[in-house]
Amino acid sequence: MNKLDREVQRALSKLSVEVVQRRGNGGHTRLTVRLPAGDERTVTMANSPTNMEHTINNVVRDVRRLINPPSKGTSP
Repeated sequence: MNKLDREVQRALSKLSVEVVQRRGNGGHTRLTVRLPAGDERTVTMANSPTNMEHTINNVVRDVRRLINPPSKGTSP
């Protein structure tokens, strides 16, 4: 496990999200996460990004959207 993986897991644990599986595929890594409600979803992140903080923030953003989906808007 490299530093990026540790930092992503640390950030996701603050959201009460557990990383169930990690699969590397060339330049990308697929994380299967278990959300607080018990659902499992897959999130993709860069394997060796230029800016590690940017990648961590993107993963956290994506997981937050899975936990609290954005509203579809109002009907006219």
